[in-house]
Amino acid sequence: MDYREELLRTPQILERVMEEKQEAALTRAPLLVFCGCGTSFYLCSQMAGLCGVQGRRALAVEAAELLEDGIRIREQGAFFLFLSRSGASRETVLAQRAAQEAGFSTFYLGCTAGSPLDLACGSSRVIPFAREALVLESYSSTAQLLCLALCCGLKVSPRTPDLARAALEQAEAIYRSALTGMEIRRMICLGAPFYLPLLKELMLKNGEITQKFSEVWGLLEFRHGPRSWADRDCLVTAVPGVRTLAYDRRVAEELVSYGCRVLWCGPEPPAGTLAVKLEAAVRSVEECLALLTFQTGLAAEIGRACGVDADHLRHVVDSVGEL
Repeated sequence: MDYREELLRTPQILERVMEEKQEAALTRAPLLVFCGCGTSFYLCSQMAGLCGVQGRRALAVEAAELLEDGIRIREQGAFFLFLSRSGASRETVLAQRAAQEAGFSTFYLGCTAGSPLDLACGSSRVIPFAREALVLESYSSTAQLLCLALCCGLKVSPRTPDLARAALEQAEAIYRSALTGMEIRRMICLGAPFYLPLLKELMLKNGEITQKFSEVWGLLEFRHGPRSWADRDCLVTAVPGVRTLAYDRRVAEELVSYGCRVLWCGPEPPAGTLAVKLEAAVRSVEECLALLTFQTGLAAEIGRACGVDADHLRHVVDSVGEL
């Protein structure tokens, strides 16, 4: 199986995750505290934002920050959720130990049964079928985000796997119709604050899969300095906000005038941009999953066209082995 074939399994993986049920203790908790490190922390931060949209009190704390500064949360009944694909990330394991010693209930979600976090947490949910065979993580991030949302009792569209499938198809179609032959030197993700954790995850995916320079900025802050990098060799993905839509559109129009190819993931696409239509509710679980799937699919198309062997990237293999 090559990397792209593995990525195309995403909808089937999400269909299996959709069978997961709520975790009663999490739905009752007055405060959810999501904790992880690296890419897991980005997913934790996005989950905290999604909880806020749906009226749940939640926050995200990076495992290293919790270890460095100690646990400052004092609210009785707060529930700590630890996210780790391997279940063995050192900072997260130590953070879980600290939370448990402080008397908080702990929950693990990941892809590895019998891992240190699975064994140490008071409760856990493991989805081993979402752990990829190849080194680059293609669908475990989407699977974990979806499973967390279901465990916490958030609203999730039953069409989520179909939306992911459509996002992969759209990524291939857009690449072949509009990006084939483009000399891409930079891949830039721009978004409203709500989407920044998700876009940071995509920044890493873009860099790993394509071996291109990859970065992420808030749409509004990009105008102050970084826009001097924008040119015809930049591929920009823009995810606008709800209340800042008019201004975000002007930023996209400005980027088009510089010669950038801009993928617009939102309503009212500005002239000259490539419209990405995800057909998901704004700031919803399924929208975040569709965005993840679309951008990862696009990176896979670009990487393959550039001759990148995403299955055998030496430094990625080494770093994953360390985990």
